[in-house]
Amino acid sequence: MPSLSSYVPRESLVHGLHPVTKLVYVACILALAVVYSTPALLVVLLLATCCVLLAARVLRPAVRIMSRTVLLIALFLFVVRGLAEPGGNVAFALGPLAFKQAGLDVAMLISLRLFIFVAAALTLLLTTYPPYLMAALEEKKLSPRASYVVLSTMQIIPMMQARATAILEAQQARGLDTRGSLLTRVRALFALVGPLVLGSIEGVEARAMAIEARAFLVHHRRTHLYAVATSSVDRVLMVALPVLTFAFATLRFLVR
Repeated sequence: MPSLSSYVPRESLVHGLHPVTKLVYVACILALAVVYSTPALLVVLLLATCCVLLAARVLRPAVRIMSRTVLLIALFLFVVRGLAEPGGNVAFALGPLAFKQAGLDVAMLISLRLFIFVAAALTLLLTTYPPYLMAALEEKKLSPRASYVVLSTMQIIPMMQARATAILEAQQARGLDTRGSLLTRVRALFALVGPLVLGSIEGVEARAMAIEARAFLVHHRRTHLYAVATSSVDRVLMVALPVLTFAFATLRFLVR
């Protein structure tokens, strides 16, 4: 059965960092991506994020995930923004379709930021074992319920993928044809969506029972199966990352 998390076990410095340190890193990257509005600077930021993924030895799975999701969204943005822009110079034309330069520029900025957001998030998701993250958040005085929400958010996509795979295999075992023409695949999609949505609704009740069984509403001090240590590198990064982010953001406004 597929794993219910995106975590990829590796031996790397990034894997060994405290989960909260990686959360701070993600927040800093997102802040810089919002502040920067020049494609060249965003490309540099994206390359820096990819270097972190490479150092964590998870660049290949990250690229695979982004190629299946973000790349399709980016292509859609380029088509819609390029065609829907009301005015401006025409960058190029494909028959009767005229793509405006202003729309393509906006699509470029949005796409780069989207790639940066996802790459930064994948740095956390692919290198952090979910129970460690939950224990680390509670260690930092975050409520167990809030920690559980964060953990559930990390697991929701792998969980939906696992459920969709199980439903699809069950449908194939019953004789459903999921390969062939586009119409055949659309029919298979309708057969998949119903059980997937109903199963997700049933999963909400199961999660509510899990919260109650784990005594999340009890106000006594809780113990954890996993212990997450904070190293000296973590302490340095937790201070250095926000300081550097503030410095680069300030520099961006000063050189405008």
